[in-house]
Amino acid sequence: MKIKATQTGGLIVMITTRTIGATLANFSLLLTLAVLAPLAYGQNDAHEDLSACPGSGPEPAQSSAWSVAFCNRTGHDIVIEFHDNDCPARNWDRRGDVYQRMLRRGESKTLPLCYANEPQTKKPAPGVPTLRIPGGKGVVTTWNVVGDCGDRSKPLNLDARTFYDRGEYKTGIILLQYPSGASHCESSNASANTPGSASAAAAAPSTGATAGAAAAGAAATAGAPASSAAQTRGYPASPAQTPAQTQGSATSPAPTQSPVQPPVATHSPIAAPPAAAAAANPRSGEAPTLSVAIDSKDVVGRTIRVFAKGGAGYQCNFNVALTFTDGASWNDRTKADITAGDADAPIATRKYLKSVSKAVITSSKCTPL
Repeated sequence: MKIKATQTGGLIVMITTRTIGATLANFSLLLTLAVLAPLAYGQNDAHEDLSACPGSGPEPAQSSAWSVAFCNRTGHDIVIEFHDNDCPARNWDRRGDVYQRMLRRGESKTLPLCYANEPQTKKPAPGVPTLRIPGGKGVVTTWNVVGDCGDRSKPLNLDARTFYDRGEYKTGIILLQYPSGASHCESSNASANTPGSASAAAAAPSTGATAGAAAAGAAATAGAPASSAAQTRGYPASPAQTPAQTQGSATSPAPTQSPVQPPVATHSPIAAPPAAAAAANPRSGEAPTLSVAIDSKDVVGRTIRVFAKGGAGYQCNFNVALTFTDGASWNDRTKADITAGDADAPIATRKYLKSVSKAVITSSKCTPL
């Protein structure tokens, strides 16, 4: 009986161990499903608009620019930064170029990407990099989203990881975001310069002037100086509104007076700059010499101004080599028409999404208009 009891006890222990093991395995499986189910549901629930993105050109037969369609379906006005890297097109003219393009919400654009097609057996010349791409051909331009609020974008940091793309070069690149998020915009001090706020600001003096006139009339009826009522509205007292005249108006009809006006009306000749000052340093008409400087009034250093010595009546095409504070570089090719006027005024102003540490004009060509 003792031996049987021992065997029975061993059997019970074995059954208990197996039961506990099965229970733990089932619990682990349920826990895994509970964690992964919401993730799988969230991924399946995310909507990707993968409809056609037409506009791409055929694949080039040699190293050149390949026109590739980009469709913005992120729900933002995005800014894309492109890097041409080791680009052999146009005799390596685009090698290392960094530039930015903006796509409005729902907009499609065809952009030129650098396509390389170089024989692998060809030995590169001194100074020419080796293209380490499969088969010696492919797109060498890379890109990433650096802003999601158009012209007022703040530089993105970790949020840039939510932007991604689908599609192929031949069928078009579809730009998407997951998870979706709010746009990152600059806290604009320039909102006061928007047309709506400008009209509100223009309306404010006239409203104040009307209130000032009403207050002046009420003060005259009460026998108080009208100048104090005008000063409470922020305008200087009119010399014609003296206490004696105010008291006299109580017994005789008051002369008709125009409403109190701001110190300088927008149409007044006082507000316009004198003509002599505009022509104090007129621009001469000889062939221009261009220079560039970072705008010292821009506290974040994202604005440059291009100046010209002489050149009235010329049109200039020029290239500005930029170095940004994060180490990136870009060649900004643009043009400007030089008109007669103040020789110290800039002929062009350029603003970028990143702070500029160095700006140099590397080439220019100016012709008479």
